Amino acid sequence: MIFYFVCTGNTCRSPMAEVLFNEKYKDIKEMFQAESFGLFPDSSVANKNSVKVMEELGYILLGFTPSSIEDKKPEPDDLILTMTVDQRNYLRAMDYKNVYTLKEFAGEESFNIEDPYGQNIEIYRNVRNEIDSLKETLYYRLVEWDQS
Repeated sequence: MIFYFVCTGNTCRSPMAEVLFNEKYKDIKEMFQAESFGLFPDSSVANKNSVKVMEELGYILLGFTPSSIEDKKPEPDDLILTMTVDQRNYLRAMDYKNVYTLKEFAGEESFNIEDPYGQNIEIYRNVRNEIDSLKETLYYRLVEWDQS
């Protein structure tokens, strides 16, 4: 099952989520594989601070190329996990049916993950850690989703 992480530019949050999930669960790629795209990508590389904070955990984001929804072409019934409520609502208005914020899907009460773009490196670390803290819950929710 391929599912998607989405943020605005596909340079900060969604690439971090994609790598964090895929690296943690690389032994079960045949079950679940994360990809990512941005609603309005405007760069050809991942944000340098995203690259740095991922390197701190030993993950490679250097060389990541942002993608758009047109590049990925998700099906209307694919699972899409956004970083904000506004992104979720935008995709639902485009008739995508299974769109949730990442935090909503993981059962959190607060739904938005802050956009670190243009902020200091510590904000990037906080965002990375927030996404990282959700990956285990996300895995169990994906298993439930896949079985329903």
